[in-house]
Amino acid sequence: METRNIKDDEIITQRLLSRAQFGKDERAYDKYGDVYIPQNLYIIGTVNMDETTFHFSKKVLDRANTIEFNKVDLRYNFEEAEISELLPKNYHNDFLKSEYLKISSCKDEKDTATKVIDKLIEINNILEKYQQHFAYWVRDEIVFYVIYAVKNSLFSFNKAMDYSIVQKILPKIGGSSPEVLDILVELFNNINNTKYKNDGYIEDLVLRTMENQCLSSQYILSSEKIMYMIRRFLRDGFTTFWQ
Repeated sequence: METRNIKDDEIITQRLLSRAQFGKDERAYDKYGDVYIPQNLYIIGTVNMDETTFHFSKKVLDRANTIEFNKVDLRYNFEEAEISELLPKNYHNDFLKSEYLKISSCKDEKDTATKVIDKLIEINNILEKYQQHFAYWVRDEIVFYVIYAVKNSLFSFNKAMDYSIVQKILPKIGGSSPEVLDILVELFNNINNTKYKNDGYIEDLVLRTMENQCLSSQYILSSEKIMYMIRRFLRDGFTTFWQ
């Protein structure tokens, strides 16, 4: 995945298997020696996260967008219920194919890219104090995400950044160290322009005030997730992104 390049308008990778791995099996080498990851392969996975499962490593999370499906609406209208067949939708690969593989390709969208990077620097400065900072892979993926969203009028800049923070940054934060609570409070302050402090304990009145501010935040999803993580840390002495 990290060897992707565009050649003749096609995204290609290095070969999956080296010549040495085939040994003396010439038939296998002739058949599979030039196999690489094709540009129309997209990897999507699901997992149930609870106290019985191992967490993903930060290396894995760096290369994925984490999308939660944990909102449940149990209401059901029997009068309007219909059983209808869902027909498949066909899309050409050009609809999904990456336009950018390297940040240097974003020169025509440099204003948006620079705005994203400036915000990420602010966030990373907070994380770096606690050795929790991210590197270039996360930066580039978020830059691409926001450019696509803004250029195609899918989301506003702030909404795209909000999704990016929730999907790419917050999943890597967790634990029982007091520093985790410091990180969460500082991140909340950064995205909401507030000045709350962590003195080892946060009064419930302050927590409710912070939660009310989430409703008017430009980064509402990130703010709500941070508040969930703060509440859990104060209750259990430990917190994690996963609900």
